[in-house]
Amino acid sequence: MNGTVGLLRTVSSAFAQSLIRKIGLMILVIWLVLVVLVVLLTVQVSTWWAIMFVPLVVLGIGVVVIASALWFAAQQLAPRKLSGSERKEIQVFAEKVMGIAERVKTPLSVIAVGVARDVLLRRDSNLVRGLIDDSNALKTDFEALLKKYS
Repeated sequence: MNGTVGLLRTVSSAFAQSLIRKIGLMILVIWLVLVVLVVLLTVQVSTWWAIMFVPLVVLGIGVVVIASALWFAAQQLAPRKLSGSERKEIQVFAEKVMGIAERVKTPLSVIAVGVARDVLLRRDSNLVRGLIDDSNALKTDFEALLKKYS
């Protein structure tokens, strides 16, 4: 496999895992607020509110299953297992890409859909490649990583 394509797949994998982690944390906080709200309504208003736990549990299980499937797909994108130092360098680089994306005000949902599409189609990540090419600092870091990774 071409070194550039392999590195892009590895960076896309780390980028996707970072997105899954961030979006999962947001969903977890919202879910916990809903659970606390249902508990309060059950205790303060009526025990019938406890029925709302059923859809909350089903929703929670569904989110965990989907997030796990996406996490597994993102892991499969990387062409090989990374050592600890390589993983750390790739994660730092992926966070820089995420920072650039946030600075240009790209919504997380758009980033998530773009990376998920590239992950599921198992192709070169156009979104990550575009962000790297748009930033001179990232391009230099990418080329340094490519020399180390190859």
